[in-house]
Amino acid sequence: MNEQNLPDLLVPPFWGSSDMLTFDPERFTDAPEIAEEIDPRGMYCFFPVFVEDWSITLLDPWNETEELVTLTFRPEFEEYADCFRSDGDICAIAAYTIGFNPPKIDREALFTKTGSRVCEEIRRSLSLPNNRGKMVALTPELLENPDAMTILADAMSVEDRLGFSEEDFGRRVRFAFLFHNVRND
Repeated sequence: MNEQNLPDLLVPPFWGSSDMLTFDPERFTDAPEIAEEIDPRGMYCFFPVFVEDWSITLLDPWNETEELVTLTFRPEFEEYADCFRSDGDICAIAAYTIGFNPPKIDREALFTKTGSRVCEEIRRSLSLPNNRGKMVALTPELLENPDAMTILADAMSVEDRLGFSEEDFGRRVRFAFLFHNVRND
C-alpha cells in the first residue's frame, strides 16, 4: 500500500488516448541509412486507477465504475504499486514503435529514445518538470498476469492506432509507465 507523502492528485488534460505522436527519424540517429528505416511514433493514455496491495486497477476513463484491467506486479516489483496514491490516482501508459521493420543496429537505443520522447509529452501535458516521473518498461515479466497486456492494448486501441497486433508486442511495439510521483534528481 502507498504510505508515501505524495503530492495532490493530478488531473490530466484529457482521459483516454492522446493524438498520434510522430517524431523526425533524423533526430533519433546520426546514421542516414537507419533514419530511412525507422518510423518513430507513439501515443499515451491516461486512466484513473486504484491500488490494492501489489495491483493497480485501471478504470474505464469514461465510466469510472467499470474496471478495464488489473495489473498485478510480481513481488520483486511491488514497489511500483507504491508509486500511486492508494485513495485514487491517474496512470499514464505509453505505447510506442520505431516502425514495422526496426533495424538490428541500435534497436534498443531507438526504442528507449522513442519511449522517452512519448514520456516527455506526458510530462508536458501534466505540466510536470523534467525531473519528475520515471519511465519504466511495462513488460510481461513485471506482471503476475501477463495476459493483462492484451486487455491493456485493446483498451488503448494500439492495434488500430499504431497498426500492430499482439504478436508485435515487445518486438515492434513497446509499452511503458510514466510514474509521475517519482522524482529523478
